[in-house]
Amino acid sequence: MKHFDRLQLESRLPAFLVYHVANGEAEHPSADLVVTEDAIRKSCPRRALQRARAGKRINQGYVDLVFVTAATNRKFAAFDYFWILEADVDYAGVWSDFFAHYENSQSDLLATQIRGRSDDPDWFHWRWFKAPPNFEQVVAFIPAGRLSRRLLKAYVKETRKKLWGGHYEAIFPTVALAYGMGIEDMRASGQFSRGPENAPVDDLSFGYRPFRAESYFHEDPQAFPAANMLYHPVKAFD
Repeated sequence: MKHFDRLQLESRLPAFLVYHVANGEAEHPSADLVVTEDAIRKSCPRRALQRARAGKRINQGYVDLVFVTAATNRKFAAFDYFWILEADVDYAGVWSDFFAHYENSQSDLLATQIRGRSDDPDWFHWRWFKAPPNFEQVVAFIPAGRLSRRLLKAYVKETRKKLWGGHYEAIFPTVALAYGMGIEDMRASGQFSRGPENAPVDDLSFGYRPFRAESYFHEDPQAFPAANMLYHPVKAFD
């Protein structure tokens, strides 16, 4: 909780702890919103069915079921943009400095490592991805990212159709591009980058593997070699 408390204190943005519980599990006592399996089935019925048929866990390409269900809850109806930060994302600095880099961006999707299918044909999850014919297929890395409400609405609408399936990190940017929405790589370089030259995200600190630290920044700042950078995955839990 101290990790989230620091984010809430430093971000200067409304911050909410969203917690997913499977059937029969105990709820998190400090969660602002608990996302249940019943709520998921109501908000994302076809995606929930696809996951059940595939026998996959939430963290196997279906994290969207949690944050889409949360973001479309009426509790958050006043918000036009949503930052998604998984528990193993941390910032080696003051969180408000990180968000300040992107406060003027109006892009519907902020993420990292955004690339087309032809640029990365060997991405493992293409094999089970499905999109409407003639859609330009794009994938992003989204353990941290920002979504607009209009992208969320388009995503919910599209994924209720049989034409879609697979990993959410390909569905989101593909839907955004198909609808003519803005997609932006948070890094300083890349095909979709519009970011600042001193962007606080790069592939050295923020990636899929290896683990970047075993402690959160508030516990051990020295474990983070570059200051004012976003880190993932940070496998520490307090």
